[in-house]
Amino acid sequence: MKKQRGLKRKIRNVILEIQKNAKMFPIEFYNDSYFNYYVPASSDLLDYSHKVRSHILQELIDNTIYLIQNKPSEYADTLITLIINPDEIRNSQIIIHKNLESYRDFYVRNSVWQRWKVAVPEHDIKKTLNINYPQNVSVVSIEEILLEEEDGREHEITNRFFVIGEIIPEVFSL
Repeated sequence: MKKQRGLKRKIRNVILEIQKNAKMFPIEFYNDSYFNYYVPASSDLLDYSHKVRSHILQELIDNTIYLIQNKPSEYADTLITLIINPDEIRNSQIIIHKNLESYRDFYVRNSVWQRWKVAVPEHDIKKTLNINYPQNVSVVSIEEILLEEEDGREHEITNRFFVIGEIIPEVFSL
């Protein structure tokens, strides 16, 4: 692996950007439904080392918990979650759902082309990704099944990710 110039500065800038995003709640929601922001880091930086990845993921978790705990009263109906994709950390994101309906619309995926279902975790996310979160924070492992068509043939692609934060058991059929 090639050494990156300015690694400490790049990590510090990513952390500062995550913290800046977590200090303010959105005024507008996409399609009057949710607001999200992805990891503000390049794939090169996230793939540099396990330590860098863990550090940035830990910051996302800490800021998700911060948002949940410091939700303004006018945002009482909002629900906040963090999706961590262990295979593609770049696609991890904090999502602020405007209300329960938005939350349901986002997490219930059950079409011919895409299904999400709760999966039994194959591994302990804390050990695998070297992250920590409080005992009272909920985590759900999701298996995504995509049906793709290539050269006239259909095949399934399976992805796994984790949802951390405000988990509504009925939505995930827990």
